[in-house]
Formats: sequence, structure tokens, C-alpha cells
Amino acid sequence: MTGNASPRLISALRKRFLEIQGRLPLSSKILKFCSRSGKSERTVIGCYKSKSILKASPRGDGFTFLTVRLLESCILMNSFFSCLSVVVVLLIGFATNAQAGIVSVFVPGFANPYLAGMPNGTTAPFGDTAPQQSPLLIVGLDINQASYLSFSATGSASYNNSSFFGPDGGFLFSRGAENGISGLRVTVSALIGVFLDSRIPTTISAPNDLDFEVLTRDFLTLSPKLKQVFFIGDGMTGSEVTQKFYVPKGATRLFLGTADGTQWVNNAGGFNTNITSHDQAAIPEPASMVIFGLGAIGFAYRNRRKFMK
Repeated sequence: MTGNASPRLISALRKRFLEIQGRLPLSSKILKFCSRSGKSERTVIGCYKSKSILKASPRGDGFTFLTVRLLESCILMNSFFSCLSVVVVLLIGFATNAQAGIVSVFVPGFANPYLAGMPNGTTAPFGDTAPQQSPLLIVGLDINQASYLSFSATGSASYNNSSFFGPDGGFLFSRGAENGISGLRVTVSALIGVFLDSRIPTTISAPNDLDFEVLTRDFLTLSPKLKQVFFIGDGMTGSEVTQKFYVPKGATRLFLGTADGTQWVNNAGGFNTNITSHDQAAIPEPASMVIFGLGAIGFAYRNRRKFMK
């Protein structure tokens, strides 16, 4: 079926599309283009589908736009490079768009991370009590299925209801462990977090302290242990690169609070915080990606040969 399409062929194909692809918009322009390039009815139908999907897809969706273009070239233009490119683009898209969800919360300045996982009625020195000064438990994210988390935070908090600092905090200070949760050296009033498993944290001893004077706040990735308090800040490096916080094995809960020494009860302000969970299950391992890629190329060529008959 080459050359310009006859009106009779256009009419027959239009009827065929109504039967099998009624939800796609009918376009005489697309239909004429595809009928000139095809060698069989099935090839023309495949062309029309890809062109119609492309037309219906928003041009701002670069991933969809590029994938459909390459898939069309793979099927219709006998291009091995295009078939391989489809696989690569899809795999990159799966990896970069593998997100389990986003949760938005407000972390109050009085949220004491050392009351994380402790039962109601637990007290801390100088007036803090659970649940009044307990840290914020993050719900709505499947922590144990996440590979890593990313954060963004805005706002300000005060350790004394007078001096306010942004999510990255103010001056450096140190404090020790409490309730089986590690101490740390960090900037006062900064946004901080701690991962726990399902147990009360006092059941085993605290891990070592993290020192963010040594580690700095400008890290690209951080891998805290269970019950090891860690700095979050605004979730970005000094050059505005999003930081990655890897979830420790066995973690089932995440608590957020602010950095202080004692008496969170006197604190004020807080941080509007977005937490994004990046799902490890959605990102194939390298070996799996290779096997999938080879299979996809073979599948694409098998179907292309059917279309070209």
C-alpha cells in the first residue's frame, strides 16, 4: 500500500479505526500520512495509533513525547538504533520517575526527637513530655519499601522563643544520647530526623553520634543508622542540589523534630516540610535492566516484522 491513499482506502481504514480504536481522535491528516508510508493495513493502524497518541500527549511531557517518537521509528523505519533507544529511554524513565509518594507536613519547633517511639507519659529533663513534645511521626509513606528519601523545607524555628533560624539552623552545639537514641553535633534549631524500627528505642543501646561539623551540611548523600539522629536542614546542598537520605535496613518509622539541647517545651516556630519517598522496587538492578533490554529489542523487532508483512 504505497503512494497516495485512495478515498476508498481512507474510508475503509476510518471504519476499521472506529471498530478497534474508537477512543482515538480521528484525523484525516494523520490517516493520509500513515497510509502513504505503510505496506499493510496493520502497519497503517500502528502508525495511526502512535501518531494519535503523540498528538494527544502534552508536549511538556518530554518522556512520553520522546518515547512515542522512538517507538514509531522502531516499528516503521526499520531502525535498530531507534528500538534500542526506546529501551534505554524507558529504563531511564522508570528509574528517574520511581517515586512512591510525597507527604507534606508541618514540623513544630517543640518536637523533641528524643521522645521518638516512646510511650505517652514518658518525660525528658526540664519539662518535656510525650506526647506533648513528641517528634512528628511521618505517615503516608511506606518507609520500609523506600530506597531513599528527599526533603524540602521552609520556615523558621527558635530554641528559646526569641532567636529564629531557618531549616539549616544557627550555631553549632553538641548533645548526648537519650532513650537509646544517639546524640549529635549540629546547628541549633535545624530540622533533624531519626529512623526507628518497630521496637521501643530503649531496648538496645544508642548508635554513635553524627558530627555535622565534620560531615558538614553540604553532603550529597547520607546513610544514617537506626536510632541515629541526622541533620536534614532544607534538604539541599549549598549549590541547591537535592540531597539523598538512604533508609536504613529494618526501618519502619521516621520521626522529624528540631535540634536543641533541652526544654523543647520553650521552643517556637516550625518548618513546612515535603518528604519524597523513592521506591527501590521500581528501579531494576543492572543485570535485570540488561535482560529486559534485550528482550524488549527482540519483542520490538518481532512485532515490526509482523507489521511489515
